[in-house]
Amino acid sequence: MGAPLLLGQVVSRRLRTAPPTVLLSLGAVLGFVPALREARLPPEAVLLPFLPPCRTGRA
Repeated sequence: MGAPLLLGQVVSRRLRTAPPTVLLSLGAVLGFVPALREARLPPEAVLLPFLPPCRTGRA
């Protein structure tokens, strides 16, 4: 998961655009790759980074 984030950051700097725009586009393109459609994450991998900031109002 870290490789697409780093790639998105590098591409956004090179294109001089906002990183979220590039990351969204990269995610849409990666969604069409058949091998990546079946990727599954455990719920803890999603909840641990995002739930605490949401509960404290820092999101």
